[in-house]
Amino acid sequence: MTELLKPAKRGRKPKRRRDAVRAKGKRKKVTRREQRKRLAKLCNDLWAFIVKARVQYACQSPRSPHECSRVWQAAHGFGKKVHPATRYELWNGRCLCSSEHTYFGHREAIWFEHLRDLWGDNFYKERLAEACATAKHDLEAVCSGLRAEALRLGLESQARERGLL
Repeated sequence: MTELLKPAKRGRKPKRRRDAVRAKGKRKKVTRREQRKRLAKLCNDLWAFIVKARVQYACQSPRSPHECSRVWQAAHGFGKKVHPATRYELWNGRCLCSSEHTYFGHREAIWFEHLRDLWGDNFYKERLAEACATAKHDLEAVCSGLRAEALRLGLESQARERGLL
């Protein structure tokens, strides 16, 4: 019998060198990419907060008799990865409990049928066309628009508690 040889084990990855001693009071420079990431997270958190708060944290599931988990999540009507153009649009958001969010996440055809019934056929087609467009967001403008909407809805104190304003 021939014995199979195992591949040699790799050694540990070398640790990244960091500045061992940094002068007191000096901070690492924040890159544009990190700034954009932080701003995108803030926009997403603010969007989710407004979507949930404007319906007083109630599940907007079309399935009337369902076991509600009472853990609220903001769901995108048109998914944020497939349709990034409408990621921060408030009309694209629905408040769902986590169990319904999971349920519809695995049953997209039922979800899109619900949206078509909710918005009407013509309006659904308009919004779908808008969602399919490619667009790069000006995150500062988006963030200021979402902040203005939170203030308009009277959610200032709640948003400040969460560090969104």
